[in-house]
Amino acid sequence: MKLDRINLSIEKMEERIKKFQQELKDLRERKVEVENINIVKLVRKYEVTEQELLQALELLKNKRKDMRKVIEKEEKNKEMERDANHEV
Repeated sequence: MKLDRINLSIEKMEERIKKFQQELKDLRERKVEVENINIVKLVRKYEVTEQELLQALELLKNKRKDMRKVIEKEEKNKEMERDANHEV
């Protein structure tokens, strides 16, 4: 009898978990939809063509790569300075 109640509780919990997982999935999908709508609104606001947008995104992508390289180089230099200071 006690085992039956435990099994029933497990089943109920599993059903609630399924429900929550579906709700979470739905929320994530809605989030992406709203983000996409916001992006489209921005593109339309600035009257950007598809080609202009692609070019701008490509430039941004390249800039970010360059920025990462600079940051990594600065971090390496700081690490080398710390190591040199500890050796003294």
